[in-house]
Amino acid sequence: MAAIEIPKGIKAREFFTSFLPQAFAANVKDLDLSAYREIDFRMEFDITGVNRENYGVILRGGDTIEVSEGALEGAMMVFEMPADVFERGLAGEIPEFPLEQFLANPRDLITSLPPEEAKNRIQTIKSISGMMEVEALKGNEKIEMKVKFNGQNDPACKFIGDIKVLTDMMMGETNPVQGFMSGQYKITGSLPFAMSLQRVFPS
Repeated sequence: MAAIEIPKGIKAREFFTSFLPQAFAANVKDLDLSAYREIDFRMEFDITGVNRENYGVILRGGDTIEVSEGALEGAMMVFEMPADVFERGLAGEIPEFPLEQFLANPRDLITSLPPEEAKNRIQTIKSISGMMEVEALKGNEKIEMKVKFNGQNDPACKFIGDIKVLTDMMMGETNPVQGFMSGQYKITGSLPFAMSLQRVFPS
């Protein structure tokens, strides 16, 4: 099923409490996702700004989504980003950061991978503890985000570079080790932790 178009101008609360559950239900309707029945993936979105907002998202069994407001206990990944970056990303206004593609079809957060690979990816994420920061450069603009794994702030590292280079690395379009060694981006903080994160990025 094609991705459902995200309404222009949508804010975080409406997106998580209304659009995301409805889009997920529409995407899984009449599908047999029994092969994903052991899936239990928990993530939190921490939207910073004047009024900080937190939304927990649990994907169960490939065909069920639970969205809650507030911090999510047991979140495997917490994505922290400014509200304007989140909203612009959803609107497609930062083409190098295709957030709308990532979230427009919420079923694909899990089912884009074969069942066993999805389970293995989740187990990999559960085995990582620490925080990844991103300082993505887009012209004269600096876009900063954080991803916290399994509630831990330490060890921590920061990836610094052009937004397209960093996005390609995280989407598995380029090899993260080769990118670092060739100077396409910089890493500060814990280099061993940074290198361990290549297990999370698609390959």
